[in-house]
Parts: sequence; C-alpha cells; structure tokens
Amino acid sequence: MPANDIFDLEAAAASLPNLPAPVHRQRPEALERRLGDARLRFISDGAMSLPFRALGPEVSAEVLADAFGFPTPPVLGRGDLTALLIEIGSDLVLIDAGGGHAWQEGAGHLMAHLAANSVAPESVTALVLTHLHPDHAWGALTPTGDPAFPNARVIVGAQEAKFWSEPGLEVIVRPAFRPTVIGAAHVLTRLAERLVKLREGDAVAPGLHILDTPGHSPGHISLLLETSSGPDLIITGDAVVNDQISFSHPDWAFGFDSDAPTAILSRRRLLEMAADGGHLMTGYHWSWPGLGHAERTGAAFRFVPSA
Repeated sequence: MPANDIFDLEAAAASLPNLPAPVHRQRPEALERRLGDARLRFISDGAMSLPFRALGPEVSAEVLADAFGFPTPPVLGRGDLTALLIEIGSDLVLIDAGGGHAWQEGAGHLMAHLAANSVAPESVTALVLTHLHPDHAWGALTPTGDPAFPNARVIVGAQEAKFWSEPGLEVIVRPAFRPTVIGAAHVLTRLAERLVKLREGDAVAPGLHILDTPGHSPGHISLLLETSSGPDLIITGDAVVNDQISFSHPDWAFGFDSDAPTAILSRRRLLEMAADGGHLMTGYHWSWPGLGHAERTGAAFRFVPSA
C-alpha cells in the first residue's frame, strides 16, 4: 500500500490524546463466561474519547439518534476498552494490552483490574496484539519499558510487525502521527526476544486460531475460538469497531482505518461468518462487555447482545 494512504486516513488520530477524558464508570470487576472448555474473562482497561465523525462520513444526527438514542448527539463519544483473557488448558491468553500509562487519561487501568481479579501478569502465557495502535499495544510495556507480562510470548500479525518496523517510517508520516509510529516500533523492539509472528490459520492455543483481517491497520488480526460445545467466538479487535454503526452500516469507512476498502472487506467477512455460522462475537471498543451475535437485516446486520 502507498505509505501516505494510512496517514491521510489516520490524520484525525492526532487530536485524540488531547481530548477530554470521557465520563465513565471504572469496571474493576471481570465478566466471566464459559464456552466449552474455555474460560473467558472480559477485563476493562477503561474508556477512550472518540469523535463521532470517525464512525463514518455519512454519520448524521439522525443516524446517531437511531443508533445510540441521543436526543442531541454530542461531538465526542466513549469507546470502552475491553481486553479478553482466555484460559484454555494450561494456556492463559490475553487479547490486547490496553493503552498503558502514557495514552489517554481514561485508559491504562488493565493492570489494576487484573490484580483486582487475582490475575498476576506473570501467569499470562501468551499476549496477542490484534494490532499496534496505542490503545491496544502500549500497555504491553511497563512505565520503565519492560515487558508487562514477563512470561508471555507476544503474538502479532506478520504483516503488522513488518509494517511498523519499516526503517524511516516516522520520517514520512505527518508530525502528529509520529508518536504512534514510534510507540509501535518501541513495543516491537522491547519485546523482540519474545515476539511470535503469525498468519491466517496459525494456532495461538488449542482451538484458538488467527484470522487475517487487514485494513484497520496493515496487518490487523482477529481470532476464532472454536469450542467443544456451544457457539464458537470471533474476537474482532478493531476489524468491527462499533457494536452499532459497524453492524448497521458495514460499508462505511471508519476514520482510523488505514485502508478503507480492505477494512470493509474484512469487516463484512467477520459479520457474515458470525451471522451465517451462529458464532458469538466480541469487539474491543463495544459497549461493555461487548459480547453477542450478528443477525442479518437485508444487506446489513444487527448486534444482539448476549444475555
């Protein structure tokens, strides 16, 4: 992909670190579910501020009122940040690491919330980063730059690691986007000895496999958890970024997608896979806890939260 494509579409991200912290309730409690032999725990890293205009160029007051019930839609919305902890046999897999201490004020609570649920960082055997944007990856390091999960192998998409490791990348991007580039490269460098680069179909743990879903970032990955009984689970990361707009308008470009046409294909792939296969779905920024099903409604979909 031409280098400037991602930076033109991601330009709005420059304002995010300076947005006011969203008003939200901290969620130190974990939501627990069992799927077959897997134990799932949804654990909050906090919440982020998100300009509603990022949800699509066609977003209007009417669309927002219909999707979210706002009588007067605000400029800023709140996006939950929810990591997923999966226990399968002897594996303890964490999906995404939160924004860490240096990102938005509303984020960076994952470590405290893990502790509140008696989960020691040393017990995590695998950390999967769906992509290397700050809100998913910066929490992989402590404030001193050490691995936050010292015994975990760190899994990223092969194309994602290649893109953010490109020499001189920070020089050709817009100045406001340089912290994202530098931060991604820093994570990769500090975790290089434990880095595992995977592709479509590769296994993270028994029953947990990689799905290549590029577009939101060049090497974004999602995951499929196949269960011994009950529905399978699709873990979308940011390939399906919102539990309302991304379902009802899957062909709208999300403002932070690096390659909008490819992101739309990835989004539709996951939604169709879930709706046709009866799979559960979860998304990192969906309304807490972000677990449910996709139902077809004509050419679009509807999110049905799980009870």
